[in-house]
Order: sequence, then structure tokens, then C-alpha cells
Amino acid sequence: MPHDAGRWLPVDVCGALVEEAIRESLKGRFFKGTVEMTVIGVRRRFAELLDELDQTDAGHDGPVKPECPIRCLGLPGRVHNPLTSFWTWNDTIPPRTVAEVLRLAEAGQLDGAKGIGPALVREIEDALQRAGFPVEHDDEHHHVPPHEE
Repeated sequence: MPHDAGRWLPVDVCGALVEEAIRESLKGRFFKGTVEMTVIGVRRRFAELLDELDQTDAGHDGPVKPECPIRCLGLPGRVHNPLTSFWTWNDTIPPRTVAEVLRLAEAGQLDGAKGIGPALVREIEDALQRAGFPVEHDDEHHHVPPHEE
């Protein structure tokens, strides 16, 4: 199924589509109660995922430590999601902790991932700086053209 990153559906629509697909695929194969229990389980997991997404923008209420999960940096979802996506990193394990992101930033490798360009690299580096980590912006490394005078 093709992925179109430029188009989004509201969360409630996605949830309704998932429920409808489950009901349709299980219709006539299982007792109605079994189907409803499956839908309840999906709703519960969906609610958990929404809570996790809400926490993505929540930031951190204490000092951010290297072992903290990336969400402690308080990155917006549009930065957090590609940073932590399996597909972004060419099927390798994406960073999960602040320390792993810091290592990538220090090595100038943040822009080596799909969907993470100079603007997102800058936001990630800014978040690391706000958290107290010494990260220098290397605009030259991020392929930003020099200003012409």
C-alpha cells in the first residue's frame, strides 16, 4: 500500500476504519462477543498509542539525562516521528535515547536519515542544547548553502 506522507486522517477516523476492518474480516467467522472483545482490545491499544503521542510533545519536568527516552527532549511530533521511525534509518534500529541522538548529532549523522533535512536537524540540535548538552550547529555539514553577499 503506498504511503503518502503529505495526507493525514483525523485520529477518530483512523480508529473507526480499524474497527470496521476488524469487524468485516471477522464477520461470520467468530461469535459476536469474540469480535467485540477484539474491538475493545484494539480501542484500548489505540488509546495507549494516543497517550504516547501526547507525551511526545510533553517534554521533561526534570533534568534531561543521556539515558532518557527521546520524548524527554520535547520535540514536536513532526520531528520526533521521523527521528524514531524504523524506515527513516534504512531499516536499522532508530535511536531511542537522548544519548543515541547526541552521538548522531556529534558525528553529523542526523541528516543521513530519510525525511530529516537541515531544518529538522537544527530543531533536534536546539532541543539537545536546551536540555544542556553541548551541541554545535555545523551548518556546513548540513548542506546549507553559504549566504551570498
